[in-house]
Amino acid sequence: MNHREWLKKIEQIINPTPVVGGLEIDDTGIKFLKISGTGIKKEGLRFAPGIVQGGKIIDKNTVESALKAIHKKIVSEKEIVPVVFLVPSENLYIQTFTVPNVGPDALPETANLNLQILSPLPFEKVYASWQTIGTPEENMDNSEELLGAFIEKEIVDEFEKIAVRAGFSFVAVEFSALAVSRVIIKEGVEIKKEKAYIVIFFTRGGIEMLIIKNEHLHFHRYTPWTFFSQDIKEAKINTAHLKEFLENEIRQIINFYTARWGNAPEESIIIGEPSLLSLIKTLPKENFPLNIKELSLKHFPDTGIIWLSVLGSALRGLIPRSGDTMVSLAGTSAYTNYIQPRAMHIARFWRKFFVTSGVFFIIAWSVLNVFVMREKNNVKKKMENNPGAINVEEYAQLKERAENLNNEIKLVSLVSAQNPEFSALIKLINNNAENLATIEHLSVSNDGISLGGFSKSQDMVFTFKSMLEKSGSFEAISLPLSNIKISEDESARFNLTAKLKAR
Repeated sequence: MNHREWLKKIEQIINPTPVVGGLEIDDTGIKFLKISGTGIKKEGLRFAPGIVQGGKIIDKNTVESALKAIHKKIVSEKEIVPVVFLVPSENLYIQTFTVPNVGPDALPETANLNLQILSPLPFEKVYASWQTIGTPEENMDNSEELLGAFIEKEIVDEFEKIAVRAGFSFVAVEFSALAVSRVIIKEGVEIKKEKAYIVIFFTRGGIEMLIIKNEHLHFHRYTPWTFFSQDIKEAKINTAHLKEFLENEIRQIINFYTARWGNAPEESIIIGEPSLLSLIKTLPKENFPLNIKELSLKHFPDTGIIWLSVLGSALRGLIPRSGDTMVSLAGTSAYTNYIQPRAMHIARFWRKFFVTSGVFFIIAWSVLNVFVMREKNNVKKKMENNPGAINVEEYAQLKERAENLNNEIKLVSLVSAQNPEFSALIKLINNNAENLATIEHLSVSNDGISLGGFSKSQDMVFTFKSMLEKSGSFEAISLPLSNIKISEDESARFNLTAKLKAR
């Protein structure tokens, strides 16, 4: 193992990257999945009818208790589990739209203006997001094609509040169609990126109809099973009604595709239980003139059908947070939610480190003290028993030995004295950094301290510096402008140095 691999291992211990899993809560229950190496870990619980209904939480206490039970099986009680959350499809609104080629700098503002126009509800009441699905190079009219998604804020906020109380943290919020598209593109066997696919996905909650083209989701329609039967408890589906629906729905999607891209689609992927897949295969060829393919996966072939969506969200969790530009209907900063578990883990590591160091010095000092006292008593007894037997040479040797031991005791005491009260120091810095900055590294030496981190703006960095000055515990605080790096989103990374005031 070379030195780089050793350094990576040390960095992973001190500053680990938490595994982001996928979490889904819908009418049928809760599903959590995370990818670890080449394997997956799954935990799930089923709901009785009426706990979550129509994609909205009805029994909050039951959902919270179920989430806490899942959390307990995954990690220890105090650990936060970062997840990509799958919001139920029932209350989702998706729309593709195009904008002129305005360049990367102006694209976010242009896209957001279009989202405000397309929003199905007053814009202040929804979470809205977008992602690019067609570039000017791909479109003949030199336009950008975008996928926009909307959901009512109140729905997401309710799920997030309960999840946070149960120990989970949302780093992104997406929907089943986006997650399943990711599974098909990244994990589907014999899936060709240059081809377009009409996807029919039979889920526990209903039927998802998708169009995937150029590795992007371009169309989504969700129909719950209650459309075919109002008897939720019995879940009886009228097969004739379902078959008629599929014929009409597939015909409409093929017509939409042909009108949009000028040619008829050729490929279809069907996902579901064998009985439903058999029903698809019995449709008349004129109503379903597509090459049918059942989905099989490259790396996770044993993943059940009901886990495909949450597997897709877990695959998204493997993407570095800074590189995740896909639709996210989250109410807070996904990056902040991602950093929180990392910061807590780092704090726990250094707390254990300093406690262990302190215990070591105390034990070392105690052992040396006992040893010195024993030697002192031995010499004293020897002198008392035979005071004339000790010659000058022996006395000099004993004196030298005692002095060496005293020097060792002084050395241990000096090291202990120079070891600052790190726990108190970290607490002091964290108190001043609260709501202003997130500390990423801290080092302490005889010359003082050096710390670095990031903040939402440059002004908040200077406010943090001012708080340290007012605390009365530091002096000579140095924060040159060259040590502040401003990002495109106006967030700021910084490094400052300071000296601890003598006590």
